[in-house]
Amino acid sequence: MADTPIKPLLHTLLCINALYLIAGASYSQEVASSQSTIKMAESAVHWYKPLAGGPLKLLVILAADNANEVDELAQRLDMVANVIQTPARDVWHRPPSESDQVNSLTNRHLGLTNKYDCILIGKVAWDVIPNGERELIIKHVELGAGLVYVSPYLQDATSSKTNSTTVKFNELFHGSDNLGLYRTVYARTAYAFSQLVHYRDRLVTSDLPALPRELYRQSPLFLSSRTLGKGRIIALDYDDTGVIGLNIPALIPFVDTDHYNALTKQIVPARRDLWLFGLTMAVLHSSNRYSTSQVSFLIKSVVPTPLVDRNIVTPRHLREMNPRQFYRYRLSDAEYYVVPPRADESLKTFHYRIRSSFNKTIVAKNIEITEQDKINFKLPLLEEGHYLLDGFYLDKHGKVINSGNTSIQVVSVSKIRDCKISLADLRDNGYSDCELVLSQRLADNQHVEISITDISGTELQTIAFVSDAFSRKFRFSLNSQNLPVHPFVLQSAIVDRDGVVVRHRILVNPHSRK
Repeated sequence: MADTPIKPLLHTLLCINALYLIAGASYSQEVASSQSTIKMAESAVHWYKPLAGGPLKLLVILAADNANEVDELAQRLDMVANVIQTPARDVWHRPPSESDQVNSLTNRHLGLTNKYDCILIGKVAWDVIPNGERELIIKHVELGAGLVYVSPYLQDATSSKTNSTTVKFNELFHGSDNLGLYRTVYARTAYAFSQLVHYRDRLVTSDLPALPRELYRQSPLFLSSRTLGKGRIIALDYDDTGVIGLNIPALIPFVDTDHYNALTKQIVPARRDLWLFGLTMAVLHSSNRYSTSQVSFLIKSVVPTPLVDRNIVTPRHLREMNPRQFYRYRLSDAEYYVVPPRADESLKTFHYRIRSSFNKTIVAKNIEITEQDKINFKLPLLEEGHYLLDGFYLDKHGKVINSGNTSIQVVSVSKIRDCKISLADLRDNGYSDCELVLSQRLADNQHVEISITDISGTELQTIAFVSDAFSRKFRFSLNSQNLPVHPFVLQSAIVDRDGVVVRHRILVNPHSRK
């Protein structure tokens, strides 16, 4: 086990599959060939940096394989952390060689002379932590520190129910959400965007006929919270101890994208941000420095919205698993507002931003908080896809007092049904006849654009095409001699005077043609 101080300056960027990044807002995304080796760096979203009142002091206990996750959390939360790394989630240390070093480091971090805002445990089994260290952790909580335990579990599942360790474990980490944290996280997180659902009762997971077991076992979030002495204990249980293994994150839910469709894959990067934000809220909530100045996005005008696809989940869970939807042509009628608490004089500025599903900022604006009861803002005209709305209350120094977000889905009436490209012809003959098919003819103010871009979305060349008499089918050709040698995207779009209405993308790996 090693001791690792985490500095506010960050050095680890989350690398994600480029397919997720380029997916954008298209429902019709297709993948040509395997792209598992194509990766790009994603910038972090700073939720609580700088934090009003100064950085939080944390003690983090997790397996060494997951130590980089503390860096990810530090990119989003103003914090200073001491980290106790265990060799694995089921091992505290490997005696005898590590014993002296481990005891020295543990005593230094867990000594009661240290004052922590919160202790964070990431999937290290409770009965693996030595009894003396467990008692010190509990004593810190009783004196006022928070404790956030992610996916708490006992390594020895055969322990008798009357075993004192088991009884204490259940007493601390199983039970109701007595602090009402779920309402807080739900109000401040774009929960629907994550497609991970909170269940108040573990038995609910036996009633999900529309979802395969391998999918919903990684979906539920069970929340347990309580006070202990002067401190608070919060358990975030992702119900994934059965799939714990190497390279599976400790602080966020396990996500096996092989079981998700293209729509879900496109939001994996943003979902990771959201869950780190939810974890941040849990850490803040467990600390005595928690702020009650809640940021909640409310909708002012009710506009017609598309029907929800009931094939995604069972009807009883629709409200929790789907974002608010808007038809693109009615976006000008959609208006959101927040209500800043008038009693909180420290609030000076409201900052909001709108991000795409791959974290590109579309809009960012500051609004001064004066005597207004509500802060209103309208949605810009957006292309079809998923978006995140982030809101921040700032003090007079521009530091974050609190934040929240929500998610929306923009739906277009115009659709691209298919884009047909024969990779076999392109590989064998170096030439392929292609066809773009729309669901309906173009409106008078619409036209089609077809182009080749790199995986970051930069246009490399435009593609000429010929349309049929009804403007529903568009024929074009691809010649391998004119195509990039690196992976590229064949992008089609319906465009009107206000910009892109809907896109369709195909990711092509040139190496698959050899």
